[in-house]
Amino acid sequence: MQLNLKSTKNVDAISIKGERYAIKSTSGKGTGVFASLPNEDDGIVHFEYLILVIFNKDYTLKEIYELTWKDFLRFRKMKPPENKWNLPITNEMKENVKQIV
Repeated sequence: MQLNLKSTKNVDAISIKGERYAIKSTSGKGTGVFASLPNEDDGIVHFEYLILVIFNKDYTLKEIYELTWKDFLRFRKMKPPENKWNLPITNEMKENVKQIV
């Protein structure tokens, strides 16, 4: 995998197979917003995978998860007042996606 050096919306890294990865980190109960994703479903897959890095409150590594685009669509929520998508960190999400660490 290599980091994406271009300013491509929603994509932080690309695998050698060309799969697009978004990467988010958090020490809270959810991610920040996905600012450039449309509010309405447009039928476009904006990334193949989301790597979610979760830190403890002291910023030591706690967990890493890999979500597919379909996983992201299933668990995302609209975050007010920004009116943008984010990903709440729930037990249901953790139990239904691939845990890396």
